[in-house]
Amino acid sequence: PRAHGKLKNRRETELEVLDPQEAVMLLGALGFLPTLSFEKKRVRWYLDDCNIDIDNLPYVGDFVEIEGPNDQKVLNVRQTLGLDQTPLIPTSYISMLTTYLTENRIRTDHVQFENSSQTPS
Repeated sequence: PRAHGKLKNRRETELEVLDPQEAVMLLGALGFLPTLSFEKKRVRWYLDDCNIDIDNLPYVGDFVEIEGPNDQKVLNVRQTLGLDQTPLIPTSYISMLTTYLTENRIRTDHVQFENSSQTPS
């Protein structure tokens, strides 16, 4: 669940996945069901203890995501980058893509870049 506050905060647990199919099986065994998968292009930068990711998604465009050890560090990096007047977007990528697909009457369970031959993993 999302923590309350100005910035979007969630507890994250990351782990290395060696076999994507086994990860899918594990999530299924835990009761998760697939809803939507999507491709994302990401370039990562690092500044003042924060990761700065520039993400590009099909249909919805480009986003800057700043992750850091606390809100103040993230807000400081945001200001350093000249983004302090840019609106914060609390919506997840999945939600933005789902809205776009619904509004444009596109039925798919996988969103990818045009001319992409990659399969989701």
